[in-house]
Amino acid sequence: MSAPLLATKRFDLMPLLVRNAPQMYSRWLTDKEVARFCTWTPNRSMEQAVSYVESEVERDKRDDYFAWGMYFDSYKKNSYHPQIFGQITLAVNTKTSTGSVEFVVMRPEWNKGYATEAVAKVVEFALHNLALRRVIATCNVECIAAQHVLENVGMKRLYEFHMPWKTKEGCNMVRYQVTREQYFGE
Repeated sequence: MSAPLLATKRFDLMPLLVRNAPQMYSRWLTDKEVARFCTWTPNRSMEQAVSYVESEVERDKRDDYFAWGMYFDSYKKNSYHPQIFGQITLAVNTKTSTGSVEFVVMRPEWNKGYATEAVAKVVEFALHNLALRRVIATCNVECIAAQHVLENVGMKRLYEFHMPWKTKEGCNMVRYQVTREQYFGE
C-alpha cells in the first residue's frame, strides 16, 4: 500500500517519485547543514540520490512503510508541477502497533511551520486511519527545532540515550512519543 495523499493547509504530502531525486539532491540531500542532524551523510552523487529515492519508493509499496514528499503546488500555463521541499516517513511495527516518524525539510523552508504541519498530519493518519497505539520519533538532542516540532504536535519527551552515529563518538538522542489516549484524550 503506497502512502496516500494527505493535504495540510499549505501543501500536500504525496508519495515520493523517483523523478523527484534531482530536486531532492539539489535541495537537501547534499546540504551539510541539513544532514548535520540526520542519520545520513550528504549525498556525493546524483546516482546515490537516485538509489536512495528508488529504495524509498520500493519500501513505500509495503504495508509497513509510508514515504511522502512534501510538495508545494506550482501552476504554470495549463499544467501542474508540484515542487518538493521535504520528506516524511512513517515506519510501522505491527507487533507493537507503533509508528515511527522521520522528517526532513530543505533549509530555505526551515522555521516556517512546515515540518510541524507534516508531522501533525502523519500522526493523525497513524493514530486515526491506521489505529496504531502510539507514534514515536527520535532526534538528535542538539536539534532543538526538531524537538519543538515534536512537542508542538503533542508528543512527550520520554528519555535520552547515546547511540553510534556517523562518527566514532556517536551522539545523544532523545525519544518522543504520543499515544492514542493522549492524542484522542481518552
